[in-house]
Amino acid sequence: METTNVKKMVNEQIAETAEEAARLRNAVIHAIEDGIEDARRLAKRGRNIAEDVIDDAEANVRHHPLTSVGIAAAGAFAIGTLVGFLLGRKR
Repeated sequence: METTNVKKMVNEQIAETAEEAARLRNAVIHAIEDGIEDARRLAKRGRNIAEDVIDDAEANVRHHPLTSVGIAAAGAFAIGTLVGFLLGRKR
């Protein structure tokens, strides 16, 4: 009789543990799904911001073409000077 009670208690404990594991599994699944949805939303937001920046840059180039050429030339000069300096130091 006593072994029957012990078996019953063990089976109840196993059932409770299985239910808790199922609840935890569902909680983890929902947390992962929420994280994926948040990541998608942030990626879309970042893409929209990048497109806005590109559109603004294109508009600035159209409205100020000489300034744009000057900035590009200055950037190329700076990069060329830096590369020349770094290559010259290795010798």
